[in-house]
Order: sequence, then structure tokens, then C-alpha cells
Amino acid sequence: MRQITFEIKKLFKQKAFLLISLLAIIMGVWSVQTVDNPYFFTPLKEYKTGAMDVLYNDIILPLYSQSMYLDPDETRTEMFNEYYELSDRMREDEDYNPEWIVGDIQQRHNHVLAKQKYLDEMQSFIKKFDLSFNEESLPGINWEIKETEYILEHDVVFEEGSMFKNTGTTAAMVLRYNLEELLGIIPLIVLLVLVTQSLPQEILSSTVVNHYLQPKKKTSLIFSKLISFGLLAISYVVIAILTVLIYSIFFKDGIGSFDFPIRTVGFENIITPTWLYLIYGVITFLVLSLFVFSIALLIGGFTKRPILSTLMTLFVIIVLSILTQGSDSLQQWYNPLYALNYRTLIMGTRSIHHSGMAIHVETIAQRYKILIVPLCLSLVFLVITLYVFRQEGYVKSKLFSKEFEWKFIKNEALRFEVKKTASAFPLKIALLTISVILSLIFIQVIVDDQKLVDEYLGDNGLIQLLEEEVVNYEEELKEVDELLNSGSLSEEEARMYSNQRQSVSDFLTSSENTLKTYTNFKRYYDEQNSTSFYRTITPEIRRAFNQGVETGDGSPVVSPQYVAGKPSDFSFNATMDFNQLLRDREIRPIVGTYKINTVYDEFVDIQSKMEMEYSFTPAIITGLNGWHRFSMSYYFDIVLIMLAVLFFGSGFSLEKEQGDHLSFLLTQPQSKATITKNKILASILVGSLFVGSIFIFLFVLSTIVGGIGNYDYPILEYLRFIPDAINGRFKLGVDYDFMNLTTYWFKSIPLFITGLLFSLSFTVMCSVIIKNRLALLSFVLIILAGGCTLAMNGTLGSFTYLLPTSYLHAGAVVDGSLSIIAQTSQLTLWSGLIVLIVSSALCIFITIRLSDKVLV
Repeated sequence: MRQITFEIKKLFKQKAFLLISLLAIIMGVWSVQTVDNPYFFTPLKEYKTGAMDVLYNDIILPLYSQSMYLDPDETRTEMFNEYYELSDRMREDEDYNPEWIVGDIQQRHNHVLAKQKYLDEMQSFIKKFDLSFNEESLPGINWEIKETEYILEHDVVFEEGSMFKNTGTTAAMVLRYNLEELLGIIPLIVLLVLVTQSLPQEILSSTVVNHYLQPKKKTSLIFSKLISFGLLAISYVVIAILTVLIYSIFFKDGIGSFDFPIRTVGFENIITPTWLYLIYGVITFLVLSLFVFSIALLIGGFTKRPILSTLMTLFVIIVLSILTQGSDSLQQWYNPLYALNYRTLIMGTRSIHHSGMAIHVETIAQRYKILIVPLCLSLVFLVITLYVFRQEGYVKSKLFSKEFEWKFIKNEALRFEVKKTASAFPLKIALLTISVILSLIFIQVIVDDQKLVDEYLGDNGLIQLLEEEVVNYEEELKEVDELLNSGSLSEEEARMYSNQRQSVSDFLTSSENTLKTYTNFKRYYDEQNSTSFYRTITPEIRRAFNQGVETGDGSPVVSPQYVAGKPSDFSFNATMDFNQLLRDREIRPIVGTYKINTVYDEFVDIQSKMEMEYSFTPAIITGLNGWHRFSMSYYFDIVLIMLAVLFFGSGFSLEKEQGDHLSFLLTQPQSKATITKNKILASILVGSLFVGSIFIFLFVLSTIVGGIGNYDYPILEYLRFIPDAINGRFKLGVDYDFMNLTTYWFKSIPLFITGLLFSLSFTVMCSVIIKNRLALLSFVLIILAGGCTLAMNGTLGSFTYLLPTSYLHAGAVVDGSLSIIAQTSQLTLWSGLIVLIVSSALCIFITIRLSDKVLV
């Protein structure tokens, strides 16, 4: 108990509880404010399909479509009339479809009563005309009925949040809809930064040995730290929830109803009150905090270096967080941070944006099952930490001592700086870590490519579906023919089945033609017949762009992936020419070339854009193509520069961290300018070696998978800005062109190298003033990432070309897409080289001058 108290006091002394309290207050207010934004309730949030909508989509609309081929029928006409009468009454009923008055409890009660009345009428309507819902729709219908009954029976105050209607922003609504923000990745990362240096700092200062004069109780010390960290996490949860409650009471619409039911999907529909859902979420967050703390203790025990421990642990957590953006259900097991998707894991229900449309997806609620993995991993990590902690000197001698000797550097002072820079984040560990992560991403790319190929050409893909569709139409056609030839039909029935036969015959012909097209695709793909493959692909390109398809008013049909947006004619022309070049150059058949997404295309949101990029990214990876694909799809050029800065850009901040003051270096026969020059050269040399090694590793992986590739693989290049790319006319070689893959290499690599040079020299310059390593790297990464983001969003307009950070995404500069976004023709390869070289020289000059005046 004394050790726990000591650890808690130490956290208080380090201002950890103060900082976490401030964060909790900020996140609490932020969570309320984001829910109060009308754009918060998008289809990506909890999505509920009303029973009347299901009735229309499942029953009325299909019956209405069939009635076009049938003669008038009194019963059918009566059914349609009653449905539209019911629909009109619901739409006009002010109780059912109200304009919400915040705080009017009676209005909400009347709404629930009206809702129950119309649900009863709907069920009577279904029973009267002997109709039935689809099996997949029944759970949603039954849940809505059960929910309404629950609200009335338990006298629960109704609450609703959407883009169009909102009963008011209450604390209960915030905690129900925005728990992912309040107890999400941000507080986990901040908690991690606050606690991750504790153990390695004590090891480094040797205070662990005489901790309470009990050197044998190392196990007790580890668990004392873990408990104190847990109390810190609990403090955040309590203060954050209290902030939401207090802020909602004084500045919003009150506490709200914590008894409001939440649907939890499992083997049966279970209604869960909001307060129970909140408890599930808090338990999940605390378990994940334990998982994160165990990682921090493990890495701290291995590294025995505070800053290194922080950087490595942050890197692991951020990578896991990025991986949760996928929708693979397996992530529920191999990625503990996926549990931060509370609505999916606890409620078992979510909405996804597929092809620009909100689709309700039900998954089985996991509740506590998802916590098995982080709990088990936490236990394993703690056991390993205790083992490593007992092995005095093991980690130091085996893991960090055997670094590169750098014997090829003859200058001893420079070699000293290089060795120190390389040991700041051990070069071997950095290379191994990034290589493993790159390999995992590479495997995911290969799997995604194969999925795309299987979807179009696989045995269980689109071809199989088309074959089954043809068989079904043939069977239906056979049944209709038998009825027509039986001679037992009346004149009206014979006319109805004749119309039906014509319709089925048309569908069969269409399906057979489509099946023939994709069967040819598959044959040409297997035979590697590029000429025939790309010649046959033209109809598929037109289908992807909906070219030649018009609506009733003569306007072109908008691809569903865009919803309110629109694919540009520029993209269509570029796609046609791209496939023509692939055929002329005899590039092997590639799936996913049906559409090129360009900067001119309009999308309703970023989610639909990402899905389009995934669906229409050419499924090819080769040695020559790997650099381009990873740079444009995963911003690999930017990421490599950021990693080089993170690992090897510490500069003068290392002197303070390691306790080797500059005065020690000055006892050697060298000036401050020489020391500064050596530090800059050391960062550039080690960073370049790291980047070059990863670059070669990617090239080798890509070559193993797809061979060297074609040097003349075409890369789209924007030549000038086009004001009306949606409906304009374009000409190859004037508005756009295609550069060879080797040309892309020769242009992008020099720009990438100068970007790396600038970033590292800028970091060393900042280290002259900012001596804290963590603060230095955070500041520099924010500047680099912020400037690059502003450029890629076109925020700075024509000023973009003047900033060196605009050129860190070399691929977007070389192909001209960044100049289109910024709407400036001055953002080119040559302007980038000039700006980056001048900026690097200026940073080096300022660093040398500052070091002479600032350093002691």
C-alpha cells in the first residue's frame, strides 16, 4: 500500500492528474459540441430504418413494379389506396412528425403514442392483405415495436437525434452517440505519454534499486505502478463524464434520459438502457488502458530510455489505431483497439457508407468477448516485463549495444555524432520495426488485390452470380412457357404471362450478354492476352461511368458512388486513353482499370471517395510500380520523411537527454560550427540510410510478388488546370498526358531526397532552441504535417508553391495533381527542387549562426 501511495504522489508531483483533468474537461466539452453540430448525425452514425420505410421497400414497391405487367385488380388497387392513405396520415400527423420543441415532454409522449398507433395499423394492414416482410427486415421491425412498448411501459422520455430532427442535446444523447470521442484514442494516447516514461526514468536514474530500500520487491513495484496508472485512467473517466453532465445541464438541454433503450443485436434482440451501455463502454476503456499500460511497461523495461520508450509505444498504438479503419471482422480479435468502436462491439449494430448509400449492417454484439484479447495480452506483457526486469544487463548487452560501428567515416567527431544519432532510436530496431509493419501492409495490399480479382473473375465471384442468374431466368422462362402451352389459362391470364415472358426473356438476354463479357475477361486474363482484354474492357468503362445512360429528363445518370457528386468527363477520357495505352504497350491484363479517379471528380463525402479508390485501384504491384502505388495510395513518401525525422532528427536535444553537455564536446579541438555541421550531417546520413534501406526493402518485396514490371507503365499527368472538368472536352497531350513509370521515378526521387534534406535540417535548426526531445519532435511533425495537409487541401491557394512543406508529397507534385488542387501552375518539380534546396541551405545557415549565440 505504501508503494501505491508513493506512485500516486509521484504522478501528482509530475502534474499528471492535473493534465489528465484538463484533458477530460476539454474532451467532455468537445464531445457535447460535436453532437450539437447538425452534421454530426450523418448516415455513418447509428442508423434506424423506420417500419413504414421497410414496408414500402419490401412490399409496396415490388408489388407496384409487378402491377405494370398485370391487368387492374380491385384488391390490389384497394391495397395501394390504403397504403397511401396511411402514409399521408402519418406524414401530416403533427404528433408523429413533429417540429420538436426542446423540453416539451408531453410532445414526446404524444409522438410515442402516435408511433404505436401507426405500428398497430401497419400490422393490421399486413394481416388484412396477407403480406409478409423479408426475413432480414423482421428483426428491425420487431425491435421498433418492442422499443415503443418499452418506452411506454417504463415511462421513458423519448429522445431523437438526426440531421433533420433533434429533441435537444442532452448528456444521455452525447454519451450514447459520441462515446467513441469521449473515451477514444486521444485520451489513450495522452495517458500513454504521461505514464510511459515512469519505469525507464527510474531505471536510468537507478532509483529502482533503492526504491523504499526494498530492492527485491520488483514485482510489487511493477504492480504498484500499474495500479497508480489505472487510478489515473479512472480519474479521466469520472471527470470526463461529469464534465458532459455539468456542461449539458448549464449550457445545453439537460441530462436527458439514461433509461432510453439501445438496441443490442445478438442471437435475439436485447434492449439495453443507455446507462448500461455507458458501463460497458467504461469497462472497455479501462481494459484497453490496462493493455496500453502493459505495453508501456514492457517497452520501458526493454529500452530503459524514457524518450525511446515513449516513441516506440506511441508508434505501436498509432499503427493499431490506423488499422482499425478497416471493416474486417477479424480485427475484433487480432486488434484490441478495435474495441473503441463501442457501437459495433457493444451494441452489435452499425451503419456503413457503401457506394455512397447508408446501409444498415448488423453484427452480433460482443459485449465482453472482445475484451478477452487485450486482457490476455496484458497478462502476457506483464509476465515478460517482470522477466526482463529481473535480467540485469540482458537487454542492454543483447539489444542496444551492438549497433553499427560506422568505420567508413574517417572523421572521428562526425563518427561520434553519427553513432549518437543512430542510437537515439536504435537503427536496427527502427529498420526491423518498419520492415515488419511494411510487410503487413504489403500483405494486406496483395490480399485486397486478390479480392478485387476474385470479385470480377473468381470462381465464386461475379461470374458465378451471373451463371446462377441465367439459370434462374431460364427456369422461370420454362415455367412460364409450360403455363402458356397448357391451354388452361384464361385470356387475361395468358396476356399477363405473355408480358411476363417478354420481361424475363429480356432479363435473360441481358444476363447472358454480361456473362459472356466477363467470361471473356476471365479467359483473356488467364491467357495474359492484353490486346483482347483491353479491347473488351471498353463497355465496362462506360458502365463504370454510366456513359450513354440517361434519366427521364435527358441528364446523365450519376454513379451511385458519388450520390450528390459527379464523376468528371475528364476522368472518363483519361480512363479510356489509359486502357488504350495499356493495350498498345502490351501491359499484362490488370483488374481495376475501369476507372481513374481524378482530382476533378466530385464526391458526397470522403468515405465514398475512399471506397471508389479501393474499387478502382489497378490490382498490380511490381518492383517499378511499388514506389508509385504506395506513395499515391498510402502517402509512403511523406510517411518515410516523417519517420526519419521522428527517429533521427533529435539534433541538440540529445545532449540534454543523455546528460552529455555541449561543454564536453567543446573540450575537443572543434568549434561550435563544426559540432553543428556534424550534427546536421549525422542526421542526414543516418536518416538517408534508414530511408534508403526501407526503399530497397519495398522494391525487393514488390519484385518478388510481381517481377520488375514494365518501365513504360503509364502514369496520369495533369498538364493544366481545367475550369469545367465535369462537362468539358479534353485532348490527350494538351490537357493531360501519361508519363512512363521510369520518368516518374527520375522526377519523384530527387524531389523526395531534397524533401528529406529539408525536413532533417529544419529539425536540427529547431533543436537549437527546443531542447526537450519530445517537445521538439512534436513541434516539427506538426509543422511538417500541417503544411503538407494545407497544401493537399488547397487551402493556401497560389501561395502553396512558396512553402517547402508543400513539396513533401513528391508524387502529387510530379504528376501535377497538387498544382490542380492549389490552382497554381507554379507548383512544379523545378520549383520544388529550388524551394527545398534554398530552404535547406537557409536552415543550415541559421542553425550554425544560432548555435554560436545560443549554445553554451
